Amino acid sequence: MARRRKKKTKRVCLRCDREFMSDGIYNRICPNCRESNANTGIIHPPDSVPDYILNLATRRSPHE
Repeated sequence: MARRRKKKTKRVCLRCDREFMSDGIYNRICPNCRESNANTGIIHPPDSVPDYILNLATRRSPHE
């Protein structure tokens, strides 16, 4: 049995609150915001951040 392709639906982007045509319930961010997210790099902390703060941020939970 072949799957039926659902038609596109108008949705509001969770990031910018503008309407866009969504491909499905999994698609909640508009193409412009999705592209912006893809172009955002990792922000490295400044050199002035003490090591103990960096260690807290990267420490694993004992439950992992």
